[in-house]
Amino acid sequence: MADPKVSSREQEDHDSTAEDTNHDPHFEPIVSLPEQDVKTLEEDEEELFKMRAKLYRFASENDPPEWKERGTGDVKLLKHKEKGTIRMN
Repeated sequence: MADPKVSSREQEDHDSTAEDTNHDPHFEPIVSLPEQDVKTLEEDEEELFKMRAKLYRFASENDPPEWKERGTGDVKLLKHKEKGTIRMN
C-alpha cells in the first residue's frame, strides 16, 4: 500500500507544475513613456570606417611607466556630407 504523504506531495507537485504552465506575468505600467527619436548627431555624416578597438593611456607617473587599458568599443571615421570634414568618434 502506498504512503499517503508521498501521494499528497506528488499531487502538490503536479498542481504547482500546472500553475507554472498557465502563469502569465503581465503587469500594467505605472507610468506610460512615449517613444522618442534618439539623435546620435551622426545623421549628416557618412561612416567611412568602423572597427572594434581597445583604448589605452600611457601612465608616466608609474615607475616604470606603463600602458593602462581605458575601455573597449567601436572606433569610427565619419565624413560630414556637406562640409567634407572627417572626424574620429
